[in-house]
Amino acid sequence: MSFPPVRQLMRSLIGPVFLTLQELQAWLDNRGRHACPFCDSAGRLWRNGKYYAKQASGETILRGQKILCANCRRGFILRLADFVFGHAVRCEEIGRLLECLAQADQPSIPRALERSAKPFSIATAYRWFKKLSLVLSVIRAALASRHPPRPSASCQRRPLLETYEHLRQAFIDQPCPLSAYQNCFQKSILANA
Repeated sequence: MSFPPVRQLMRSLIGPVFLTLQELQAWLDNRGRHACPFCDSAGRLWRNGKYYAKQASGETILRGQKILCANCRRGFILRLADFVFGHAVRCEEIGRLLECLAQADQPSIPRALERSAKPFSIATAYRWFKKLSLVLSVIRAALASRHPPRPSASCQRRPLLETYEHLRQAFIDQPCPLSAYQNCFQKSILANA
């Protein structure tokens, strides 16, 4: 069994993250000033297609723009922060689920899923909570450099909810703290390092 080269694997990991479509468009309008992340040649970046996600409702939504370097012929993706990287799930759907879980008197994933208008199945909700639980220390360490955590009496002894509260405090002016995290730190909410 052969594996793809490291450079090919890195393609999907390199590229800036944008909070809004307007920021992405401004970068594209000035792409002649930006350098390729692989070969550092400036002024040789070309649009190479759109990056879409298909929602469960069947709707197709723009997730980013594919870029190709004319010098080294390598590509990368400019991503919008409203999706979790590598997944077709919006950050606001996961945030809404976490919000419903945090507001409950006795937190329960099935009840929180019902209150959040069921963006996905219960098995998917449990998978997302497990994925988020595995990267809590990475999220908290990154957030500590930006905004020190304040103790919260409502979320004590629940690490996932404490982390979500910390995200909300750090990005209080943003509508979705998960998207704001991805934009601020230029990495996925599920990144391990």
